[in-house]
Amino acid sequence: MGAVHKFARVVVRCTARFVPHRHQEWAAALLAELDFIESDWAALGWALGGVTALVRRSWAAVGHGALVWLGIDSQSWKEQAMEQQAKKAGLLLLGALGAFAVVAVMFGLLFGLAVTFPSLGLDRAEWTHWLMVIVIPMMICAAAAIWLWRRKKPVAVGILLTAVAFGTHIALHFAHHWNGQ
Repeated sequence: MGAVHKFARVVVRCTARFVPHRHQEWAAALLAELDFIESDWAALGWALGGVTALVRRSWAAVGHGALVWLGIDSQSWKEQAMEQQAKKAGLLLLGALGAFAVVAVMFGLLFGLAVTFPSLGLDRAEWTHWLMVIVIPMMICAAAAIWLWRRKKPVAVGILLTAVAFGTHIALHFAHHWNGQ
């Protein structure tokens, strides 16, 4: 066995280390065939052709050749990415629902106080609406978003997006009413 034949074996062995597990048997068969090829140059041609086919097969099976060579199975990588996206979306939704809950609780508290103590006239006092439905919930949302920013960023983003949407609604509401007067 000459130097070219040995080089052909090294090429196949190196390639076999990096192909996905499901192609290892094919790489082993390619290496075993080299023992039966007598000519050094024919062995090199066989090795290069086999390695090319093996790499193409790995590329086609996964769709992302770089992932194969890094040893990452693309299906599990895609599933993990989808799971992470779903988790982030769920946390974002949780933050949004939390912000809605804060506003709803404060609005319910204002309504409950107005019904329980009608003599206070809270339902007609504009400052109570500002304080209970706008200022306090926005402060709670801002504090929660700041507190959660490093720990659970998607939840904080959900809270902030809801607070911005709520603030935009309030701004449009007042712009409409001040324009109408």
